[in-house]
Amino acid sequence: RPGRSGTACAPGGREPGGPGRATATIRVEVAGALRRFSERDGLEPIAGRGEEGREQLRLVSHAGPLGRTIRYHGDYHLGQVLWTGSDWIVIDFEGEPARPLAERRRKRSALRDVAGMLRSFAYVATAAELTRGSQAPEDWEERAREEFLEGYFPVVEPLALLPAGRAQTSRLLAVFELEKAVYELRYELDHRPDWVSIPVAGIVR
Repeated sequence: RPGRSGTACAPGGREPGGPGRATATIRVEVAGALRRFSERDGLEPIAGRGEEGREQLRLVSHAGPLGRTIRYHGDYHLGQVLWTGSDWIVIDFEGEPARPLAERRRKRSALRDVAGMLRSFAYVATAAELTRGSQAPEDWEERAREEFLEGYFPVVEPLALLPAGRAQTSRLLAVFELEKAVYELRYELDHRPDWVSIPVAGIVR
């Protein structure tokens, strides 16, 4: 019903537990992934870097509030948007298939969707070479990231969903990009081992 749907999708309060809880959850995911796949080929760039990543997450956990929560897409990337010729349509709001339904329905920081889109730019840049043997234009990923964020922030910042200040927003966004890259690492090792270099590069970054 419209009333219930509106309530379910309306912005919520602060993310429960603040940055400490969010980064603690990601620390567990990072440690688990590195432990599970430590002997797999292609992971040399991130081998032995678990403590470094945990330290970076610990520093973020002492930062300010995460901003307000909201029902977010959960699996937002370039493959989930269609260009009509005049506007973009977003599709497939089911969230990440590997996560439980209750988790996918939970209100979280909107920056998790931003992280998903930014990670998809990295996939486009590298997948062009993996699938077609052609290089993406120089600095394509960096320019795509910049233009997306330049369009996103002026629209979303007045809604008071994000942390106060671009510096804190950027730090939190980097954490969510790491979380997404770890998810990608698990997926690629299970389904497309030839693509594992993409999430590995994201974790190193």
